[in-house]
Amino acid sequence: MCDLTYEFVSAMVEGRDAVPGFDYGASAQAMADAVLDSFERKTWVNIQAGLN
Repeated sequence: MCDLTYEFVSAMVEGRDAVPGFDYGASAQAMADAVLDSFERKTWVNIQAGLN
């Protein structure tokens, strides 16, 4: 967790985008939600294109 905090603060100080960024987190959350949905419904679940 300290590495992520350091990266976030460094990016703010240096005026650049943090890596990983919000888009990466949103994609990871969409994937996690799809896994839970697939497990609950016991079938494959499609994920929206463009979440990478």
